[in-house]
Amino acid sequence: MKEIEPSKNPVFYKWGIFYFNPADSRTVVPKPQKALGWTFNFSKPSVYFVILLCAAILFGIPYIL
Repeated sequence: MKEIEPSKNPVFYKWGIFYFNPADSRTVVPKPQKALGWTFNFSKPSVYFVILLCAAILFGIPYIL
């Protein structure tokens, strides 16, 4: 039996949209459907830092300008 790639296995998706697999070393993984692009591996702490940094930049820009 052929094993499914971890990023395509529905077991590793929380609520069907958040990829969470501590055994996967990748931070950015392809989504199960190629047309939908890429997603973060939310088991990595660095992902939360990147999201907070992007949000800070996005919401901070109006105050800087």
